Amino acid sequence: MHNQLRIHLFMSRPSLKTALARCRPGEVLAATADGRELVVARGHSGGLAVFEDRCPHQYAPLSEGYIDQDNLVCPRHNWEFRLADGVIVVPTARAGCPGLVPLPAGDDGLLDPTARSR
Repeated sequence: MHNQLRIHLFMSRPSLKTALARCRPGEVLAATADGRELVVARGHSGGLAVFEDRCPHQYAPLSEGYIDQDNLVCPRHNWEFRLADGVIVVPTARAGCPGLVPLPAGDDGLLDPTARSR
């Protein structure tokens, strides 16, 4: 049952192109591109970011998080990641836990093929 639910949730995600067009300041949206689960987030100042949809701390889906100023907040433990570069802001960076890797997306909604997650 769990796998069926996961497949349904993945299939109901909009394309990256659609999410990029729909994402408003202060919003976090789930998206998909090239078979990857992504999160699209726009800070209150308008900065837009795309990351893999999982927190590097305990793999919570970041698309269920929220925006605090220009940081993406993980829904599980309230860790905050700066949208501009994915660096951990709260708590301060911890040894062994990387930040997020920004994924460059073009206006066409396609990921840069050289972009890789950690």
